[in-house]
Amino acid sequence: MTMDYRIVRTESLHQGFMQMESYDIDIERFDGTRQLLRRECVLRGDAAAALVHDPERDLWLLVEQFRPGVMSSGESPWLLELVAGMVEEGESAEDVVRREALEEANVVLQSATLLQRYWVSPGGTNERVAVFYATADLGDAGGCYGLASEGEDIRVHVLSSAQLRAALDEGRIANAMTLIAVQAQLLRA
Repeated sequence: MTMDYRIVRTESLHQGFMQMESYDIDIERFDGTRQLLRRECVLRGDAAAALVHDPERDLWLLVEQFRPGVMSSGESPWLLELVAGMVEEGESAEDVVRREALEEANVVLQSATLLQRYWVSPGGTNERVAVFYATADLGDAGGCYGLASEGEDIRVHVLSSAQLRAALDEGRIANAMTLIAVQAQLLRA
């Protein structure tokens, strides 16, 4: 069932690394009446991420980097994650994971298969992520990479299947896109 809505007013609240807008939205309610809502939204757009696997060696690649959103929790803001990036104009999600694997981990992907697309937190952001299972030769993987122009400082981790499972079970994988990809892959195994 498609409901009706109309944006009455849009206001730019912030323009920086992130953008934020405020909306006054006239929505149709389930009972047929109308309601005016005010909502803020962080504008991020589409992203793509890949869980990289070397099936010959049964190794998995994750990257570690600083995430400011974790600072207020008292936990370490350096998180284990998938290689990932934002989709730029003219790029497909698969283009992004191939580009980011090279930039963040110095790895060339052999294949990339879409696992899932999901909305990150649609109550407050328009970010949607495409998560891929990708294969690569991880025989020489490791080190620190990232684009200096983007302030990236990224460390590569290569894990066995047992180490990947332990990282999941011990809570060392603590961000949604990595949890979704690892759990989806474990369900497929």
